[in-house]
Parts: sequence; C-alpha cells; structure tokens
Amino acid sequence: MSECDLYDLRFSGNSLSWRGIRNKHLVICRLDRAMSNSAWAEEYPSRRSEYLSFEGSDHRPIITNFDTTRKKRKGIFRYDRRLKENVEVKQLITEAWNTKELNTVEGKISRCRREIILWNKKRHLNSQEQIEKYRQKLEDAMTEELNNAVLIEEVNALLKKAYDEEEAFWKQRSKQLWLALRESNTSYFHAVTKGRKSINKFSVIENEANQAVYRESEITKVITDYYQQLFTSQDGEREAIVTQALKPCISDKTNKELIKIPSPTEIKQALFSIHPDKAPGPDGFSACFFQSNWNTVRVKLISEIQQFFATGNLPKNISATHVRLIPKITSPKKVSDYRPIALCNVYFKVISKILTLRLQPILHDMVSENQSAFVPQRAISDNVLITHETLHYLKTSKAKKEVYMAVKSDMTKAYDRIEWEFVRLVLKRLGFHSKWI
Repeated sequence: MSECDLYDLRFSGNSLSWRGIRNKHLVICRLDRAMSNSAWAEEYPSRRSEYLSFEGSDHRPIITNFDTTRKKRKGIFRYDRRLKENVEVKQLITEAWNTKELNTVEGKISRCRREIILWNKKRHLNSQEQIEKYRQKLEDAMTEELNNAVLIEEVNALLKKAYDEEEAFWKQRSKQLWLALRESNTSYFHAVTKGRKSINKFSVIENEANQAVYRESEITKVITDYYQQLFTSQDGEREAIVTQALKPCISDKTNKELIKIPSPTEIKQALFSIHPDKAPGPDGFSACFFQSNWNTVRVKLISEIQQFFATGNLPKNISATHVRLIPKITSPKKVSDYRPIALCNVYFKVISKILTLRLQPILHDMVSENQSAFVPQRAISDNVLITHETLHYLKTSKAKKEVYMAVKSDMTKAYDRIEWEFVRLVLKRLGFHSKWI
C-alpha cells in the first residue's frame, strides 16, 4: 500500500468483511478494503465507502461513493516560511508594522497579513514554474555553439535555488519537522503531504447510535454534540476535597518571581524556544515570522506582553484558537477516535511559554512523587515497569488463602474533563498569588 501510494477510504459499517472456517476455527476478519491513491483522493475529496450486510457470499459487499457535489474551499492564509529571507517582503513587513495608525500588535499583524496577501497576488511564488523556466534556459545555454560558462553557472545557481524553494514549500506542508532539507527529499515531503490530506479528510463519521452520517452539517453536529457533552461543567463538592488533600507550599518569594514583569531577554528566549515550523494559529503566522522579523516587531510585542503581566488583561482575539481533530487510530470512525489539538496564535504562545518556564522549577515541590508524568526528570514508563512486575507476581503467585487481583481503569480524557473551578481551587489552596491564578 505504501509503495503504491494507496490509502484506506473513510468507511462506515462493520469492517469485518469476511467470515470463514480455517481448520476447525471460525475466522472473522477485515479482508476487503476500498482504497485510493493520493491523486484520486484529491480529485474526490469527499469520497467514502460503506460495508454492507452479508448476502449470498462469505464476503461483505463494499460500496464506494465519489460525492462530487462538494466543492473545494478557499484556503485560509498561512505565512509562507520561504519569505523569511526575501528582502522585498522584509521591507514590506517593516513598513506595514510601523504604520502609526495601528497601535496594537493585533492590528499590526492584521496589516502585515493583508500586505503579504497583496504581494503574493502580484509576485506569486510558484517554484515549479521557476524550475521549468530555468531548466529550459540551461538547455538553451548548453546547446549553444558559444560556450558561455558564466551564463551556465548563473542559470545552474538559479535552478538550484528554485529546487530548494520547492523542497522548502513541501517540507512546511508535510509537517515533517525531524527531517532536514535535502535535494532528494522533495518527493518524500510531497507524498507525506498528500497522505496527510487523505488521512485527515472528514467524509463520514458515526454518531453515538453507530449511524453513519455524510453531510457536512450532520458531521459538524455530531462533533459539536460530542464535545458539548464532554466539556459541559458538572456540579460537585470540590472545595472540601481540595482543602483536605492539599497543603499550601508556595512562598511569598516564589509568588514574586512568578508574577514579576518579564524582561525583554526573557520574552525573546520564550519566543525563540518555539519551533519555527509549528502550525500557526488563526492569524496565520508561525513563530518563524516573529523570529525572522524580530528587530521589527520586538518593541511593540515586548511592550504588550509586559502590559499583560502588569494588568492581567489580554487583548481581544489574541486567545482565539483553531481546534484541529487528529486521528488517533488508522481508520477512525467515531469522534472519540480523534484527539483535539489547539492551534494558538504565537503572541498567546509566548505568554504561555513564559508562565510554563517559570512554573517548571517548582513543580517538584507541588506534585507528589507517585505522579510520574509531566514533571521534568520523571518518566511515565516507570508506571509500565511497576505494572509489569505486579502482573508477573500475580501470575507466579501460588497463594491460596490470600488471593490478589489487578484492576484496569480507563482514564480516557481525564485531563479534558478538569473543571476550571477545580483548577482555581487547587491553585488557591497551594498558595499561588491571585494575579497568577
């Protein structure tokens, strides 16, 4: 499947498509699949398949729906990281950012986005077209009777640059952060991008009653209802439990360090610790934009972040977030088979990063030793080792009078269900300053 660029179509129904006898055993398995390559999937973005009921055969029939009625949507703005070295664009950003009538970071970002979109329309960067143009120029230069070595060298350099830009474009689309840019990796990045698009596309989903829905409005309703139920607050007695379970451990000195106004150096370190190629938030700008234009944006960005720490008030729309559903398994069918991730604006990420970096050194004092995850120098794999040893003991134990058992509890979405009020009570009980809370 991988070699032939094939992907499973999104499917509904019972996927155990074959029933038969092997030796004396009944076997039921998924033997039949509907698949497509990336080109077909791009042509029919809302394709799906359905496993039907057994009828006259030991194989289930599979029906595939092309669904050509849905049109491709206009893409939203995403900052092209190839522009970070473009002198013309850097000058354009400087002029847009320093416009006097826009006095907030949000307004300046909006102006930069508008100017980059207009620049892109006039000077559209299509590296594939550039490659073809320079290849033709190189062919002409190499076949001329006169040997113009300077021209050949110049065209070769331009062609190499066009190839590098093409690879950089597909690298940022593929989200493959671990692999460095190399001339031979363009096809790999391209394939990964197509694969991700095929895998992540919503064309069918099953509701709580195991009924498959296909229309966009119905899919939206199923997803919304699921998270509406998951995130709805529930009543409960929390304050007494928190008071009984926790003791104050945050000193006044620690609180002063936590709520102090960050220095320009601290803000810069927080910004540059964010990976430049991570997915951007609703404003369309990744950390690469701010890092490559730091000299232009730093004064206003530092000023507003310091103002937030002084007042506790966050500017409007800065905390806006795109929620993206990522498949947890190969062939997701229900909403529970996806995990939500939040794509935040970089401005918001910088503030979060500062708070996180300040909190890290004191986590050991706050979190008990038996909590083996999410704290530096602790490993969740310790739990696996303990569980393995426990189960091994139960397996080998020959005790008859005192018999032990193991209980497996499912903690799915435990962290998604934490109440804001509970978090506030915990932080208050531990002794955090009200501004920090």
